[in-house]
Amino acid sequence: MGGELVGWKHSLPLLPYGDRLRWYRKTFHHSIGDRAILDKYYPIIQMETHIFLRRVLAKPDKLEALMFDSMVYLF
Repeated sequence: MGGELVGWKHSLPLLPYGDRLRWYRKTFHHSIGDRAILDKYYPIIQMETHIFLRRVLAKPDKLEALMFDSMVYLF
């Protein structure tokens, strides 16, 4: 119910067990489930983390907005 209220009804952690969850898990594992694949994304993760932290240091009072802006790219 909480996921429906915020528009995240179909996000992976909030899905009920079923076909959609199994498909999401399979796709997620195929994309990021292997250490070699994760190592491929590490430089991007590190760079984006540094960018985010620099923005937080520059504007600590805007933390919530900065977090939201960073999360938008994930979905």
